[in-house]
Amino acid sequence: MWLSKKIYSDDIAKGWIPWGLFAPLLSMFFILGAVLPIDTLLTNAGFIDKDGTFTGVIGFIIFLFSAFSILAGIIVLWVKYIERRSLCTIGISGHKPIITLWKGHLLGIVMSGLIVLIITLLGGYKLGEVFPSFFSPTNLIAILILFFGFTLQSGAEEMLFRGWLFSVVTRKFNLVIGMLFSAGVFTLLHYTPDPPWYVHINSFLFSIFACYLVLITGTLWLAIGFHAGWNWFIGTGFEIPITGIDLDIRALVAQLTPNGEVWLTGGSNGPENSVICFFTLLLGIIFCQIKLNQKNNRVLDVDIKTDSNVYS
Repeated sequence: MWLSKKIYSDDIAKGWIPWGLFAPLLSMFFILGAVLPIDTLLTNAGFIDKDGTFTGVIGFIIFLFSAFSILAGIIVLWVKYIERRSLCTIGISGHKPIITLWKGHLLGIVMSGLIVLIITLLGGYKLGEVFPSFFSPTNLIAILILFFGFTLQSGAEEMLFRGWLFSVVTRKFNLVIGMLFSAGVFTLLHYTPDPPWYVHINSFLFSIFACYLVLITGTLWLAIGFHAGWNWFIGTGFEIPITGIDLDIRALVAQLTPNGEVWLTGGSNGPENSVICFFTLLLGIIFCQIKLNQKNNRVLDVDIKTDSNVYS
């Protein structure tokens, strides 16, 4: 299985598929080409300060919808008109996509919520107000808009990393190398110099887990929903940072204040950089490997039975 060159549909590309080692570099150009112009515009408009921090939730919402719409558009145009292959070859396909997307949202919310709960029970967070956002209609509207914004952002990122890049490198080499390149570039583009080096392992594990989700389902929808639910629930649920970004809104669930060591809480970068997140993702990967083995065994059993019927 791991030497396979197929993830989604194996429809033949009628255009140019980038060389395997050039694809990771090209993926960086894609995301920088989408993000940097919007970042510059928002900085000039005062929505981002000189330190690169969003000055409020409005600027962040504008960033989500504009930058990642551009990124999604770049990927679609590249696949359709440069590589000349269908979108199903990057995972935009499958049965009941909306239901699968919602299942992914639920998975992301449950996993991220479990991480925050464990950190809190271990004394990493101090509990403050409960459901404070429900006393502010403006905050609730912002949280709802962020739900769709994070879904767009996660959709574009999953199209890039687990859709396009994963499929291109796998076609050129094999599944293992495709997964490693996808996770490696995702980690590199989420790199910041502030936290200790070891916290970036969690970004790598997050990407590997998302790769497993597409291998199990054969589509991007579950991974998109998972990524979106994860980002949205951490970012809006507890007044704690998501990937180092403080959204500056009242908590949807409970106000939490870091009250423990950085290794437990993740510090200024949020619970994604905690040791609890590390073990949660690691266990998730192990579980996915078991599910993938079961899926492959079922396929093998069907193939054996089919062959037996043909030759009987």
